[in-house]
Amino acid sequence: MDKDSRPPFRVVPASRGLAWLITAANLLRQQTWRLLTVAVLVQLAMTLTRLPVIGLIVALGLPILTAGMLHCFDQVRRGLPLSPVALFAPLGNRRLAMRLFLLGGLIGLIAIILISWLLSGIQELQDPELLARIEQGDIEAVLALDPAVVQRAFFAIVIGVSVSGTLGYFSVPLIWFGEMRMGQAITTGIKALVKNWLAFLLLGVILVALSLPIFLVLGLLMGVTAVAGGPGIIQYVLILFAVLLIQLLMFGTQYCAYAEIFELGDGEGNGPVDDSEAREDQFVA
Repeated sequence: MDKDSRPPFRVVPASRGLAWLITAANLLRQQTWRLLTVAVLVQLAMTLTRLPVIGLIVALGLPILTAGMLHCFDQVRRGLPLSPVALFAPLGNRRLAMRLFLLGGLIGLIAIILISWLLSGIQELQDPELLARIEQGDIEAVLALDPAVVQRAFFAIVIGVSVSGTLGYFSVPLIWFGEMRMGQAITTGIKALVKNWLAFLLLGVILVALSLPIFLVLGLLMGVTAVAGGPGIIQYVLILFAVLLIQLLMFGTQYCAYAEIFELGDGEGNGPVDDSEAREDQFVA
């Protein structure tokens, strides 16, 4: 096959899913506290989504924050001391930031349309007062719903988030690192995901398998703390720490997967496609 006719990405073995997770964990170990600081900034930014106007802007700008997190892992891989300011590096490039912002609008719109379609016809969710209470985090309003409605809403949200996450998984780094246009980034990213589905299936299974015992242990610790009458701050810190670590591992594996599949080199942009076996181990510490 002619080199110019090859796709701009590699097809890797299924075992690379585990390799990405190991590499992400190694990157996290190199600058743990700096990456945790950046993750805390992301969580603080996410709290702004509750505000009326600012919240919408932050929600649409989630791809910008994602690109910032991937940029932080790129700094760590290159051996550079990470500064929290690196999270906001995408804002320094107006052209790419606008593409990422528009991407956030597109995938957000698709998610809303999909969720609304899946929840259409449910009379309980057409009550404005009930919806307002649910949006404000009223647990009693949620518990008052029919369990079948709650289950349907849960699956609708999971499907909507999964579809939007799939659209943005590779399109975000392709826009930021590869400087692709939004449409090209989405189509190329989806093709790369489909071609490498075995590696991502293995990665997903491993992440689920690792997450379950972690949250089980946290649940037991929270239960013991509650029975002993301990302060709630301990529960909050434990949950926050676990969430931040899992979040960082997710971003780390996303970066490692992109870096290998699209061959992100030491310079900007994508490197040439190389079929040599040696390249398969370049991101494993």
